[in-house]
Amino acid sequence: MAQEASYPPLDTPKRVAEEVWVVDSGPQRVLGLRLPVRMTVLRLAGGGLWLHSPTRHTPRLAAALTELGPIAHLVAPNTAHWTHLSPWQKAFPEASLWAAPGVMGRARDQGTELRAAGELPASRLRPGPARSSRWRSAARASPRSPSSTMRAAAWC
Repeated sequence: MAQEASYPPLDTPKRVAEEVWVVDSGPQRVLGLRLPVRMTVLRLAGGGLWLHSPTRHTPRLAAALTELGPIAHLVAPNTAHWTHLSPWQKAFPEASLWAAPGVMGRARDQGTELRAAGELPASRLRPGPARSSRWRSAARASPRSPSSTMRAAAWC
């Protein structure tokens, strides 16, 4: 029997660096496989939280995250990591949603209504070398600035 992939504790922020947490969730079934799911959470210079590839929403997880700061940004980095956005957006309507190209169309095609503040530019989403100093610069920018969010999304 195959072992189920997960990284407990689930649905709990785990600090991995200053101002950075991961939340493991799932597993989620994809094409017959049970895969773990992970969200990365960054606290921006203004104190707001940036949720990259949100995992399933639970009241307990939402409460734990809001203890870290207000949820300011939700980021869907690609068309495979958007499925949990709707409950987060309903719980935090003031948070800005940033979506990779194709995410909004895929959500609409599957009957999910999302409101995006903007689309992440495709040119910034290509894999590249680590740019930690550039990421720190983007994180220090205004927490409500779309450009700082897009730069952080591209470089994390």
